[in-house]
Parts: sequence; structure tokens; C-alpha cells
Amino acid sequence: MLELAKTEGIETLLFGTLTFPRPVTLKEAQKAWNSASSNTLRPAISKGLKVLEPHKSLRPHYHVVLSTGEDVRSGFDFEAYHRAKAHHWASAEGRKATREYGRSANENLRGWWMFFRRFERYGFGRTEAIPIYKAGEAAAEYASKYVSKEDRPVEFKGARLYSAINWKPSTRRGFGFVDSGRAWRLAVARIAKDMGFTSEGDFRREFGSNWAWGLRGTIFSIAEEIKAEYRAKAENVTA
Repeated sequence: MLELAKTEGIETLLFGTLTFPRPVTLKEAQKAWNSASSNTLRPAISKGLKVLEPHKSLRPHYHVVLSTGEDVRSGFDFEAYHRAKAHHWASAEGRKATREYGRSANENLRGWWMFFRRFERYGFGRTEAIPIYKAGEAAAEYASKYVSKEDRPVEFKGARLYSAINWKPSTRRGFGFVDSGRAWRLAVARIAKDMGFTSEGDFRREFGSNWAWGLRGTIFSIAEEIKAEYRAKAENVTA
């Protein structure tokens, strides 16, 4: 995700969600995705990422991050979008906020909203495609959280949750693995050790349910220190 934002530009990226209107099995979902990806998605984009997420109901759905090759972000009313997300889409508040962010979409984004409707022909139901709000590690952490879930249902054991579309992300060997979400997790672990915490519950009891947001500045700062430490180790190994 970080590499995609850096090489393509965050203004060209869309975060999309593809859901099914009825219960489907993992096999049915994958068949629908493969057809949509081969016939519609891959020919239309330069690069992208796909993440398969299981709902608690076990109904699978997909998240995609797509490079559109054009500015789909300028003018978009993120505040109205977040207000719409805070209410049910069918409520008066939800409909009002949805109209507001809909009117703010530029011509490029409107074109991609029309494009996403094509997925209905493959069996998908409600779709959503929104510009990327946060840059850097924050966006990568949000997109990658679906891959890192440890409570994966047994029905999804062995399923490939993540794949790249139309490209191969660069693979950094040695100590480069900490350049993304790993550095965040190591930073949280370091804080936990310093404070004597043994679980996430300790963070919630001390800092509240939004502890990660409240501590984000400290966590990012420590994460940068960890990256610097590992880069120095990598340079020493190379030397």
C-alpha cells in the first residue's frame, strides 16, 4: 500500500468495497471475483491491491485499492462522507450527507462510480469507491488490517486474503520488512513492555477504547526510531 501510494500518487487511488446481495460461499465469491477481475477490472487499471475479508456472518466481501491514473481526490468532501458513515445510509441524516459528498465528487470520480456498477453483472451487490483520506502508514495500516486478523473463520483457513493486481510489489530482503505495519506493531510492543502491559486490554483500561488513536503520535515516533535502527543494522550487515 505504501509503495502504491508513493509510485502512483495518493490522488489517483480509490478504496473500493465489493459486497454480495445474498449469502455466498467462499468458492462462489472467488469465482465471481475472478470473472470480474479478468474481464472488467484488470483491463481498466494500471495497478491495484485486493483483500478478501470474511464477515462475522461468514459472508465474504472484497476490498480493493486501485490506481486510476487520474485525480479522483480533488474536491471530495471527506467530512460529509464520514457523517454519512456515522449514520445508517437510509436515515435522513445518512441520505443528506451522501448527497453532499456525492455532489462534491469531481468528474473523474463520477466516472469510476459508473465503472463500479459493472460489477453487478458478476453477482456483486452494493459497491463503494472512495478516494484515500489518509496518507502513508495510516492508510496502509487501515488497508492491511483485514489481512492481519488472527480470528480467521475455519471456512477461510488457507484462503489467500491478499493479492496484487497488474503488478508485483517490490520485495525487500534483510531488515526491510519493518518498513510498514510491522514497525507499528513493534512500537506498540515496546510501549507495552515499558508500561508493564501484557495485552490490548491493558491499553484499553488505561487509555480508553480509542487508545491507538490517542497514542498515534507516540507510536509513529517510536516506529520511525525502529525503522532507523533496522536500517542501520542492514547497512552494517551489507558492510
